[in-house]
Amino acid sequence: MVLEVVEIRIRAEDSAKFEMAITEALTTITARAQGMVKYRLIRGLETPSRYLMEIVWNGLEDHSQYRASEPRQRWLELVSPYFDGSPFMEHFELLVSGAEAPN
Repeated sequence: MVLEVVEIRIRAEDSAKFEMAITEALTTITARAQGMVKYRLIRGLETPSRYLMEIVWNGLEDHSQYRASEPRQRWLELVSPYFDGSPFMEHFELLVSGAEAPN
């Protein structure tokens, strides 16, 4: 398994539009990608115009194939108009995982 982490910064005035666009992109495009396991989008509390997108892939090859696909181009068309600079993306592998704390 490979974790893709993307830091996305947007223009603050576009947050509602961006969140609608990326929700559509994740649920209708990313969710259907071959090898995609799960995803989540996280918004910064101190910096609400900063987002982290995490996508778990079965392998790096799955993500590479997705990045070269037509659906990925559509994904970019939906969300990139709201970017404030280029997103920063990096791949990670899980080393240690813990259980959720009881409530």
